Amino acid sequence: MKQRISFLLACVFLCLPGCRASGAEQTFFAMDTVMSVQVSGRRGPQAVAAAREAVERLDGLLSRTDSDSQIARLNTAAGDGAAVAVDPDVAELLAFSQEIARQLPGDFDITIAPVMDAWGFTTEERHVPAPDALAAAMALVDSAELSVDTEASAASLAHAGMEVDLGAVAKGFAAREAEAAIRDAGGTSAMLD
Repeated sequence: MKQRISFLLACVFLCLPGCRASGAEQTFFAMDTVMSVQVSGRRGPQAVAAAREAVERLDGLLSRTDSDSQIARLNTAAGDGAAVAVDPDVAELLAFSQEIARQLPGDFDITIAPVMDAWGFTTEERHVPAPDALAAAMALVDSAELSVDTEASAASLAHAGMEVDLGAVAKGFAAREAEAAIRDAGGTSAMLD
């Protein structure tokens, strides 16, 4: 009896690699980090491609350091009084971030970019800023001075020198959009990292 059970278990373990579901995986660089998307099933390759496309589209819209992005254009127009047209996804994310800032006053604010720059966080030259430089940067941080019109898909910053940085929320938003893209492409089991 023990030999028969051992034989059956050996057959099961030998068959398992052949029973593995098809799928696809891709690792790529976006939003200043390495990302990985893995989707199981026969629709895996299409779903992985759709997820990557969704993430890269958002990266192109939300990057503060890409001068062609909508966030970079919003930052450049700060203080000029004109609303900048943005994609509905960008308007949604800005409005969401602004609401979080209202709920967490002093703990979260997407207009923190001038402070990040004062510390050199966006460069390889990180340093402790001079007190007056830090105070000047801090004076520009106030997401209440960010106007977002989700119906018109437009936004503006009230004062010159203000800048938005969505680093605290963009990757989570991108994961949500990647999940939707995977589902739309027929994927039912995935892992996003």
